[in-house]
Amino acid sequence: REFAEERLVASGEAETLRKRHAVYFMTFAEQYELAELLPDGDQVLALLEAEHANLRAALAWLEDTDEWEALLRLAAALGRFWTGRGYSHESRDWLERALAHDGAAAADRAKALVALGVIQIYQGANREAEPSLIEGLAGCRVLGDALHAVLALIGLSGLAIRQRDYGHGAALLEEALAVTQDVADRRLARILAGRISINLAVAPRAQGQ
Repeated sequence: REFAEERLVASGEAETLRKRHAVYFMTFAEQYELAELLPDGDQVLALLEAEHANLRAALAWLEDTDEWEALLRLAAALGRFWTGRGYSHESRDWLERALAHDGAAAADRAKALVALGVIQIYQGANREAEPSLIEGLAGCRVLGDALHAVLALIGLSGLAIRQRDYGHGAALLEEALAVTQDVADRRLARILAGRISINLAVAPRAQGQ
């Protein structure tokens, strides 16, 4: 690897190739950003794990070159992978650093805020998670991003239920269930509806019903 690095620098094409590398892995990450919901989800997650070093290298290059919009786009695409594989500290760090800069597309910012809010819930940082999810949800509603709006509503319902506000938590889940009707991919919509139905049992169970 060190020898290859030396040859790359000597070629005079290092920046061009690093940019191509970053673009390739951004496309790769966006293709598989819903990996766990795909029919071959386990294999896709294993593939993302195998390429994690490349994904980190792409993130680092985008940050070093002040490509903030692309950095946020890539970090947002990796949010669910990071959460599912237990990289909560790393993912929160990348997302917060990317969100700290202006100029990103509204869709990428909304998606990144939802991803950050979910990660904060996993870390038990509920006070930080709520404003992240609320702002992300607002952006998703404006943009018509039903998929990430559903994910934000599920996260907010979990926060409400943890605070024993069972009625509000159930109302948020019912709203999320209604929003699944607007998810373009009907297979994903059915999966999300199933998960919401399961979550609707949490509040009654907590109340002994």
